[in-house]
Amino acid sequence: MMKTILFILTCIISFSSNLLAKTNKQSKLKIIGVSIESVFGEDTGLEERLLKRVFKCMDQPYELVIVPFGRHFSLFNNNDDFDAVATVPSSMELKGFRSQSHINYYNGITTLKAKNHKIKNFEDLAGLKLISFVGAKEIFPKLKAIIPKLKSYKEMANQRSHSLSLYNERVDAIFSDGYIVSRYNSIIKIESKDEIYRKPVVFNLISEPTAFTVYFRESSKRDLFNKCLNKPSMQKTLDSISNEYRINQMINN
Repeated sequence: MMKTILFILTCIISFSSNLLAKTNKQSKLKIIGVSIESVFGEDTGLEERLLKRVFKCMDQPYELVIVPFGRHFSLFNNNDDFDAVATVPSSMELKGFRSQSHINYYNGITTLKAKNHKIKNFEDLAGLKLISFVGAKEIFPKLKAIIPKLKSYKEMANQRSHSLSLYNERVDAIFSDGYIVSRYNSIIKIESKDEIYRKPVVFNLISEPTAFTVYFRESSKRDLFNKCLNKPSMQKTLDSISNEYRINQMINN
């Protein structure tokens, strides 16, 4: 009789352990990020560093799936396998539950200093060849309005190509976040000894900072994210990290 009881208890414990392990495994969130090195990158990604701090506060394990910017919106909307998606502008509506903003992007115009372009607003871009990231014209109505007056306009997901196009004078200006452009400029300078990639550039902020958010599949995860985000100590930490990146941008320019 005792052996039977012990056998049953062993089976129950084994089953419970397996169930707990399965539950823990399922608790890891699958999050979509974007393939921009200065946004998501182990050492250089500003947004990834910020999110790591918040998810640590949540005690929430996660894994990242990196896709091109622009594709991440539709992938989250059309695939329930993902639990969250980052780098979503506050003006964009997706399926799920939006978090409070965890990061601001500072979008402006980067030009070659030698060209001496005087750009203080979108209207000053008239007659120029402009390149930007995918979806920019939908996020920024003033950009969309000026497109008919541009000499040319194109959007590319690969933002490294933005910098290459500018240095090789295939475009006159880049509209994107200043740190993102600065980071790719630095990478190109390291990889190539060609003097063409050492031309000084100028960054002019012509748009208000753009708040970006995270969309979650579950409201409970969104609420916990916001709770951690709103802690004074967390805000201080995130501000410190962001300021570090912006200082590096100014030095590299």
